[in-house]
Amino acid sequence: MDVFSETRCKLIAGLKNKSHEKRLSISQLTTLETRRKRGDLIQAFKILKMFHNVDSNVWFKLSSTGLRGHDYQLFKQSSNLVL
Repeated sequence: MDVFSETRCKLIAGLKNKSHEKRLSISQLTTLETRRKRGDLIQAFKILKMFHNVDSNVWFKLSSTGLRGHDYQLFKQSSNLVL
């Protein structure tokens, strides 16, 4: 459970006895999982746009299929794990 959103929701009058999910929806706070995904997407954007001095080829493989769109389409490699 996210301590930050839990504490913030309990401070709002009338929400103390409600469930965590109900408090989040009423107070319009995002979940910890959503905030982490957003942070990951921001970091990926910064690496691809070279805001950080990190080699993007280490972390990402750009798609070379020539599809329409932008130049930063990422390629998702399939796993070939054999058990």
